[in-house]
Amino acid sequence: MYKNSILFVDDVKFILKTLDGILKGEKFNKFYASSAKEALEILENNDIDVIVTDILMPGINGLQLLQIVKNKYPKIVRVALSGNYNSSFIIEAINKGEVYRYLTKPITVGENYKKIIEETIEYSEYLKSAR
Repeated sequence: MYKNSILFVDDVKFILKTLDGILKGEKFNKFYASSAKEALEILENNDIDVIVTDILMPGINGLQLLQIVKNKYPKIVRVALSGNYNSSFIIEAINKGEVYRYLTKPITVGENYKKIIEETIEYSEYLKSAR
C-alpha cells in the first residue's frame, strides 16, 4: 500500500481500463468505480486523497458527485474528466464542484495525464501540510 490513493470514476469501463494502463507502476493506490453510487461506497470505506470523475454519467452525474464529495469530504482534491468541450459546461463544473483540474476525453497515452495526476497528488500533500 502506498501513501496516497486516487479514485477514478467513469461509467465506461474501457476508460477505467485505459487509465489503469496509463498509470501502471505509479506509486499510489488506485480505486475504480463505474458509478457515483459505487464511488460513494469506496469513499465511505477508504482514505482517498484525489477523485477523478467523468461528468456525464447516468443516475448521479459527475457534477453532483463532486458536490457531494466537496461537502462530505472537503479535503479530497477533485478532478473532472469529460469529453464535453462546451466551455460554459466546463466553467459550471469548475465553479460548482470547486474542481482543481479538468481532464479531457478521449484519453490517449501520449497526453500529460500522469503529470497532471502527479501534480494533483502534490497539491493534496500541500493541502494536508498546510492544515
